[in-house]
Amino acid sequence: MGNYALTKFDDLCDTLNLELQFYEELIIAMKHKQNSIVQGNKEKIKEAIYQEREASQNILKQMEVRNELARLISTKTESQNGKNTLLRLIQKADEKSKIKLMEIRRKMHLSVIEIDKLNSENKYLLSASIVHVKDLVKVFLTAGEGSHFHYGINGSMKNGQKDNRVLDFRI
Repeated sequence: MGNYALTKFDDLCDTLNLELQFYEELIIAMKHKQNSIVQGNKEKIKEAIYQEREASQNILKQMEVRNELARLISTKTESQNGKNTLLRLIQKADEKSKIKLMEIRRKMHLSVIEIDKLNSENKYLLSASIVHVKDLVKVFLTAGEGSHFHYGINGSMKNGQKDNRVLDFRI
């Protein structure tokens, strides 16, 4: 294998390591969002969403760099079957690069599993929060079947109440 291919495999390792860093940034942002959802801190949720978007954009850009590098390596190693998977590239690599690439691939796989898990948990937390809020609203209003004895469907008071002053306000 020529020096060009060795250099490209080193470049691929560097590119994948940078992509892995972006995955870790995404995981941190997703954990931050999860904690913010549990705390009910909407400003921190917005901040975490911004961090997630930024990390996702960085991942997409890095994936383009990785794909271009994989295409170059495949062209030089005469593997032009159109499938530039990481496993195929690892098979073409020298022993030193093979070990590095396998370790990076393993870490990336674990990161993707963690991202998927956090995404599912966050989705569940958000849907549970929405259901909880809807249930709290039903304490005061019905779902259009009739009105609450203190409040109308639109949240306005039906008639002035002398007792239960704590609840006598417009929702």
